[in-house]
Amino acid sequence: MRADASKNKYNPHPFTWFGSRISTASKARIRLCVKVAVVAIDAVSLSVESPTSAEVLVGVAAAAIPCAIAPGIVLEHDVIPKLVVLLCCTAGLLFGLNTWCGGAKVLLQTRSGRMFAILIGLQCASVALSTALSQNPSLSLAGSAWRRFGFITQASLLLFAFICAAVVAGRSKVLRRILTALTFASCLISAYAIAQYAGWDPFLAQELYRIDYFGGMLRVPSTLGHAVYLGAFLSATIPITMGLSSQAGAGRRLVLWSIAGLSLAAVFLCGSRSSLVALGAALAVYTSQGGIRARALLRLAAICLVCGLCLALFLATSGGELLRHRMRQWRQDLYGGPRLLLWRDTVRMLQTHPIVGFGPDTFANEFRQHQSTELARQYPQFRHESPHNLFLDLAAAQGLPGVLVVLGLIYLAFGNRSSPAAPEAGWLRASVAATLVSLLFTTVTITGALMLYLVVALIVATEIPVPGEAAWSGTGKLLRVAATVTAAVLLSAACAYYVRDRVFAAVAGAMRTYTVDAALKSCETAAGFWFPGPGDDLWCSRQLAFAAGSHMGAKKSALWKGAANSSARAERTSDEKADAVFQSALLAVAVNDPLNGERKLREAIRVAPTWYKPHLLLAQLLQAAGRHADAAREAERTLDLAGPLRADVERALQAENH
Repeated sequence: MRADASKNKYNPHPFTWFGSRISTASKARIRLCVKVAVVAIDAVSLSVESPTSAEVLVGVAAAAIPCAIAPGIVLEHDVIPKLVVLLCCTAGLLFGLNTWCGGAKVLLQTRSGRMFAILIGLQCASVALSTALSQNPSLSLAGSAWRRFGFITQASLLLFAFICAAVVAGRSKVLRRILTALTFASCLISAYAIAQYAGWDPFLAQELYRIDYFGGMLRVPSTLGHAVYLGAFLSATIPITMGLSSQAGAGRRLVLWSIAGLSLAAVFLCGSRSSLVALGAALAVYTSQGGIRARALLRLAAICLVCGLCLALFLATSGGELLRHRMRQWRQDLYGGPRLLLWRDTVRMLQTHPIVGFGPDTFANEFRQHQSTELARQYPQFRHESPHNLFLDLAAAQGLPGVLVVLGLIYLAFGNRSSPAAPEAGWLRASVAATLVSLLFTTVTITGALMLYLVVALIVATEIPVPGEAAWSGTGKLLRVAATVTAAVLLSAACAYYVRDRVFAAVAGAMRTYTVDAALKSCETAAGFWFPGPGDDLWCSRQLAFAAGSHMGAKKSALWKGAANSSARAERTSDEKADAVFQSALLAVAVNDPLNGERKLREAIRVAPTWYKPHLLLAQLLQAAGRHADAAREAERTLDLAGPLRADVERALQAENH
């Protein structure tokens, strides 16, 4: 202790030491820079602090996030546009701090508002802690390429939800505008889904969502990326549309009923069972709250009967053939494919990290090491990128705290009724019920999380007895600086996400036009980004390796090298580590480097012990090297894991023996 005290005596506090080394002139310049920064922050804030700016940004985000899609512009065309809109709108709301701080003050004066703010803060802290302690911090920070649900995205969603609650608490009329924006989005999305089913799609190739088994199925995704995400969103917006129609005039009611019918048709066409169950849950919740009178209930029953008859007639026509095939799959796949085994193995995996989880968006890598032989044997070609369950996803990413926070939000939505509820609360709770039921069977995406957090925020805001109208003029400079810095970070992240994915889109464009040099240059450009670290490097490696097969000489060598570099980056950063290591092994074997190929295959087996492909290739490699005993052991393991692919694996092994 004395030694430490003596050391501190002669080595003062670093800030004291730093201040003593700065001249008076430098201190004056620093103070001037700080003042200029404060003035700039005030100028930016004033530029977006018109009374309606917050309302416009919230409405734009609510409508644009589900609808945003940019095929041909960015590679992840259904994810990056949604994320960019979210980040930019949240940043805009932070710049206009004074437009909603008055509502925040009103919100925090209520018990439910304080609980909501605390839960939002705890969730943000939980995600931050799990990211810091993640098995792959860069992946957890930026999110995986296929859904971008890392810390940046989740923190922005949580901030956006709180600001929405504050905006509605400050100006009660904003609520209807937000709900109208969601209804408008559902109308556009439903119309696009129906057009996709009819064979007209100006943006996406039908091969992306046509499945050639059970006689052929068309799982229309609209702008949401997959049919289950489409069904989850529409099942949550249908109660909102119906609620708005109950308080509208005759003309507007007809329009809203038409939108609801359009959305219901799109739900049926997407073929998502969980969405139909979600609609049933929404109806049950709304009915249990007395939201439907006897006459309205009879009218709804008649409408359901008419919809059922229309569906039956449609299924009997040639246009309903693809939907009939999907319903046939429902009967043969009653338990949802691998879900039950996936959930069981996930619960076992969670026992190793129950408190902080494994980190956001790391499930795919971690689950590969815990996947049971039974699941791998029954579904050898499946790669489980998420547990397809809201609570298991939360537990895997954040541990128990993340689950408890969401349960607290659910309590706020359904159990906290200390104050008189607004008429909108009934159908908002029905929407939350639909979202929750859908998320019990699907992956949590940006749109799914938006609907959960946003609608809960609106419910909390509607429980305020007397909404406030005055702006909170007591915003301090420190708070404004923090909000502006956070907004700048979000805008920078939005630019980085867009530019990086734009580079990968350039790779795709170069490969389509067979301009190999441009593709290699774009891959090198993508490698130069430190954020976001995870990207489509594995896809890029496969594209370059495929192109190498049709070239010779120096260009072929450059393509092999570029493919190897891309797969190596994917090993370090992506949530497809096992696939990336396996790709590196294939590349090593292709360039006649069996030692490195064997090393990579053994690494792939280490990170994915129940995946049959590395075992198969290793058995073939050992057999070619004359190590027959080792090859026989790997072949036996391969056959054990191959499941329904056993016949194909046997033919591959026999071909290698001959």
